[in-house]
Amino acid sequence: MKADFSEIARYLGGDLSRLEERQIESRIKNDKEFAAQVEIGRMIVGHWKDDLEGEGPRVDRNGPLSRKWGSMAVKGLIIVSAVILISATVYAANVLFDSTIFYDSFRSKTFDRSRWKTPPDIIVNQGGGVRPEAGFVRLVNRGYLQPDRTFPAKISIEFEWQWNWLGLDPLYSDHLTVALRTNAIPNPDFFYEVSDGIVIKFDASTHAVSISGADGNQMEITEGSTVRMPHDEWHNIKITDDGNIVSVFIDGPEIVNKHHNKPVVTLRKARTSSDGFGIVVYNRELQQFPHESCIRSFRVRTLE
Repeated sequence: MKADFSEIARYLGGDLSRLEERQIESRIKNDKEFAAQVEIGRMIVGHWKDDLEGEGPRVDRNGPLSRKWGSMAVKGLIIVSAVILISATVYAANVLFDSTIFYDSFRSKTFDRSRWKTPPDIIVNQGGGVRPEAGFVRLVNRGYLQPDRTFPAKISIEFEWQWNWLGLDPLYSDHLTVALRTNAIPNPDFFYEVSDGIVIKFDASTHAVSISGADGNQMEITEGSTVRMPHDEWHNIKITDDGNIVSVFIDGPEIVNKHHNKPVVTLRKARTSSDGFGIVVYNRELQQFPHESCIRSFRVRTLE
């Protein structure tokens, strides 16, 4: 199979999603020629650490290339080296001009308190909160995820989301909420919700996405059940806020074609002086049954 050298460079640079990384790692284990090309790439760009979970084919770094791989590695060395170096240069340029201002891959199994605020005690005491796992973070029963910083007025939020089916679908299917333009002040009546800002809700029970003020006013919602969000499937979500219009994009295995690369719902609402600059992500309240959502690859970019 022909190698995509730009993809190899992005893999070595850590710029792929977890799903794409798994596909690369599976190919490394099953395609010796491709594994050799990746290994050569590691040598070129200085990535000596083997981050594969299993033992795939490898080049002996302390001696000559094995005979098994020698001919193919030497034959492709000049071409592969040139292409990967060019790709790595392009990748480096993208990093330099990247508009990302906040990112967490959730690769470690610990909650990074340098990036995120600790969930409110009242949530933790009731068994909810955040459970970090390798590659993603799990929001359980009013899970509450808040970056430990504020953001500019014009931003985009990008992440992957899935909700887990734990019973009584669809009545107790999870809801995921993303609040922006918020001061992150808890609602006195529903402490797991915010009292100000704009909230975007992904309702897996009705397969609908809505945008409204935190007070429920000025709501826009998708029509019918056109945004189908099946359980245990990853969905790519992007929310943009240019200060006047908030737009929501979602892609997943059952999203209808008309929504691909187009916002499923928008809200025209100009930013005001009282609006905050925070972001909070939380899932559905506990109603006698557990609810879970998983988040991975959380990124915020500036639109300015």
